[in-house]
Amino acid sequence: MEALLEKPCFVIDPLPERVSAARAVPYAAIEPLLHTEELFGKFAGLLLNLNAYYDFIVFHNESWQTCPSPQAYTAWVKASRTANAHLVFLLAETESMIVLDGEDTHMTVFDPDPSLLARIRALAGAEGLFVWEGQ
Repeated sequence: MEALLEKPCFVIDPLPERVSAARAVPYAAIEPLLHTEELFGKFAGLLLNLNAYYDFIVFHNESWQTCPSPQAYTAWVKASRTANAHLVFLLAETESMIVLDGEDTHMTVFDPDPSLLARIRALAGAEGLFVWEGQ
């Protein structure tokens, strides 16, 4: 898992690109207004649809859950917003992972293959989210 953090990453975000450093102060006022139940519902919806194509192994509450029920992981995603929980979704078939920190307004996908990235882009778009290359 640690090795994946060094791989290329992509950000799933309500904004179409990274906010520049010059806009950090105005963005700091906007970000709490983006950190909504609706946004985390979109993240849950994306993951729910992605689960139709890939099995998940999820890190939640300091333990790993193999193929948790959709009801369980969507509830964890939604609850992570107020609990500032850290969730990790491993997609064993692709050797990729998706990370959600409840305090953030984005999810990060590490080392997606082209097929996974295309699916995530399509599913994110359907949820009104954007995918852009991270650093």
